[in-house]
Amino acid sequence: MSSVEFRITELERKLANLQLIGVIDQLDESNARVKVKCGELVTGWLPWFTRRPGWPGRPCNYTFLGLDKSL
Repeated sequence: MSSVEFRITELERKLANLQLIGVIDQLDESNARVKVKCGELVTGWLPWFTRRPGWPGRPCNYTFLGLDKSL
């Protein structure tokens, strides 16, 4: 695979990971954070941007607001 092909593939992977659709796995109300489960993947603690996040097991849609190398 050429360098350009690798870079395009990596960019596509990162773009696909910007939007995470899953369910709330854990809730930390006092710090306004949730862990989201998508298939077998469980994220680290993520901030929520709504008035109320819901409850564990509730479907959710999480959009990452910055490109992070860990995506």
